[in-house]
Amino acid sequence: MTLPLTSSVLVLLTFIPLASGLRRYSCDFDNSDTDPGITGKVELKQRSRWDKLSIEGEVHGLTDGWHGFHIHEVTALPNTGSCTETGGHYNPFNVFHGGP
Repeated sequence: MTLPLTSSVLVLLTFIPLASGLRRYSCDFDNSDTDPGITGKVELKQRSRWDKLSIEGEVHGLTDGWHGFHIHEVTALPNTGSCTETGGHYNPFNVFHGGP
């Protein structure tokens, strides 16, 4: 089943500056250690720090229902199997977002 982006742990975030000024970050992830079969890709795009941030992606393998996602402060290395080295949740304005 393919659903709009809604869930899981973001595992690998890469930064790609483009000549147009667009900054693009992409993330491939899987949650195989806790939820086998959940995989996906997310892309974040922003032209400047004052522009809106666009988040697009796909998640595969989710059950029906509400799901959420978060971004960690530090890029995770592939195959670490843990979020312990990725820092806290990225929340620069310290806004409550309904999760842990």
